[in-house]
Amino acid sequence: MAQELAVSISTGYANQGSYVTGYDKEFKLIQPGSDLTWTAKNFSNNNSAWNDIRCGSKTSATTATVTTDFAIDASIVMVEVDVTRYKAGSSNNMSSMSLLVSPNADMSGADTYDVDISQLPTSAGSTVTLSIPVTAPAPDMYYQLKVNMPKVYSEGSFSVNSIRYYEAGLAALDGAHEVTLDFTDRNALLESYMGENDIEPSGEYPESASNNLNGVTFVKDAVSVHFEKGDATIVPRWWTSKVISPELRLNPDNTITVDVTETGYRLQQVKFLQGNADNSYFSHLDSTTAETDLGESTFTDKTWNAPEDGIVESLKLTFHDYCRCGQIKIIYFEYEQPSGIENIAADNDGNSQPTEYFNLQGVKVDGGNLLPGLYIRRQGQETVKILVK
Repeated sequence: MAQELAVSISTGYANQGSYVTGYDKEFKLIQPGSDLTWTAKNFSNNNSAWNDIRCGSKTSATTATVTTDFAIDASIVMVEVDVTRYKAGSSNNMSSMSLLVSPNADMSGADTYDVDISQLPTSAGSTVTLSIPVTAPAPDMYYQLKVNMPKVYSEGSFSVNSIRYYEAGLAALDGAHEVTLDFTDRNALLESYMGENDIEPSGEYPESASNNLNGVTFVKDAVSVHFEKGDATIVPRWWTSKVISPELRLNPDNTITVDVTETGYRLQQVKFLQGNADNSYFSHLDSTTAETDLGESTFTDKTWNAPEDGIVESLKLTFHDYCRCGQIKIIYFEYEQPSGIENIAADNDGNSQPTEYFNLQGVKVDGGNLLPGLYIRRQGQETVKILVK
């Protein structure tokens, strides 16, 4: 199974929250630009003279820990730790290392994963990456790296350089397809536009500007992308001017709905390039539909990934801050398992059967009075998705 980095912390100068000497202090590790912190205990940074944190005291045995001050919302399947040995010799060996995973901030009720410290280097100055599999991954857990050191001959025997927490990544499935909506390229964008209105970007800001994307749907291959104003006073726009490069402009309460338009596919990834959507608000609702709130602007690339076993056919993205985006990349996969509606259709036997229409939730609707959107049309053994404009 592929793995993706969920969160990480370096122990270098920029992330050391305090000047610390001795091996009996507690201090914070910080991530500049975020509110994430870790608590380091019984490590030293030699008053920030070291570009890492080190453990091992000549005075007494110590237990040094690095603990998340926050629950990681992803289900972590692997933790990697970079460790450097600074002092060689058996009198400076580590006693043990372990990872504790708990639903509680005080680490009570934690599962403990022991680390094979025989992998540690024997020569001074050597660094190794230790991998710690988490066999019972779960969301919203706290993590503590624990290093037990005996009373050593040379202080600062080992350093922890960084800790990385990985969640399960996307499965490497066959039949992958990628669709790109490029808002920096007029011709490429218009190739996928299914409407009749002129959406040539005018560079104008008024509601009447021709780059108004409210109600506009782009369809490319087996994917549709639909834009709506929502409750916002400003519509989503394809924006350009003399001083601003062409790009997608989204405003608070604007929405994007991404759908697969043919049966046998599922969404796997939606990525915003050069955008400012915060993926910390993504949430999976059920086995057929996903919905997310893209959060406040951060002006970085952001990605939504489908849950590992989710059959996601429709994804609604809601914006509540001003977002700018150059491209939207969508990856979708072939999926062989039939839906419930397809199973129903298998009992019919041809075009002599009546035509029925269903919405994406499987509810039967009146085929003679369909509003714009995606529907499932069933006739005999044939079941297809259709787009009504």
